[in-house]
Amino acid sequence: FLYVRVPRSPSDRGVFVGSLSASPEAQSKTPLLAVSAGRATFVSRGDSRGGYILYELNGVLLAQPFDPRTLTASGEPIRIAGGLATGPVSYSASANGVLTYRTGATRVQSSLLWFDRNGVQAGQVGDPDYYGNTMLSPDGRMAAVLRTDASGVPKGWTIDLARGVFSPLNPGPSSESPRAISPDGRVALTVTSGATAHIYIRHAGGAEAAELLVKSSLVKHPNDWSADGKYLIY
Repeated sequence: FLYVRVPRSPSDRGVFVGSLSASPEAQSKTPLLAVSAGRATFVSRGDSRGGYILYELNGVLLAQPFDPRTLTASGEPIRIAGGLATGPVSYSASANGVLTYRTGATRVQSSLLWFDRNGVQAGQVGDPDYYGNTMLSPDGRMAAVLRTDASGVPKGWTIDLARGVFSPLNPGPSSESPRAISPDGRVALTVTSGATAHIYIRHAGGAEAAELLVKSSLVKHPNDWSADGKYLIY
């Protein structure tokens, strides 16, 4: 699997290849790519030619040719876009290479819009608001979004896209951020309290209370689910 390290020292930041069969101490210490933000995504070409690693470097979204069979990067990265918005989630990509990205300042009012493949606006979800961390569920029926309330506290919401209905993920005063949606509709979110941030799981339907998954003294954030929904990486 691919993952990003973002320690305090910029010289130690990068995209790394990890192995589930290796201990933490035995993981590779050699970065594949230098990064400035904690996110990297592999997009396959759908054939034997491998694919690309999407990553961010100093506000620029880049695509680096990568062969998952040999775990090696080759050639020069391709510039996709510049001026990415600051924050933990500035872009997202599907398995077949369709991607979205945000540019400009983070604290701006925005709208959730649908566009067709020709770039023509095809619809809108909800009213303009202070949105962030927008992501679609694997089946495309639901979205999760970060929305800042009137007091300035960021809260996680789910959206039933067929009905356009917004529902709070975890009602209460805590600051939180939805980070990953499983294939069966569970949302992993970070709930912040003081100097700590714990990981909770909440089904998008809201039938059950949020379940505490990981609690420790470290700040932590979910990144993604496995395709079968059995594992969460954070």
